[in-house]
Amino acid sequence: MAEFDENNIQSTLDKLDYEATMVGGFTQKELLITFVVMFLISASVMTLIAHFWIGIWSLGLIAGGATAGLLTAKASHTAYHVKKGRPSYMLWVDLRRKVQDDGFLGIKIDFKCIRSTYWSINDREV
Repeated sequence: MAEFDENNIQSTLDKLDYEATMVGGFTQKELLITFVVMFLISASVMTLIAHFWIGIWSLGLIAGGATAGLLTAKASHTAYHVKKGRPSYMLWVDLRRKVQDDGFLGIKIDFKCIRSTYWSINDREV
């Protein structure tokens, strides 16, 4: 019996569902974005501190890079525990809900998330 070419697409199932994690709980893109943001924030603060305290601003860049690496590792470890057993994108959905409900630094942003609720057709009041 001859085999027929059924025009199937050869792909791995992992690529269809989600992007695989690279380090801890972060994908490659999340890891890069987190490190760059942490580096920009910590390097600018550390550079100012090193310039006025020691007088050598380049030490601030080194300290900022080390701080960004440690903070990124901590964030990746936290994301690993938050994402465990759930789809990767749910971390960002939960973060949006938290910012919408509780706010961040006193600022609440409406992401159009609906509060969790339940209903039942058996609980009608007549």
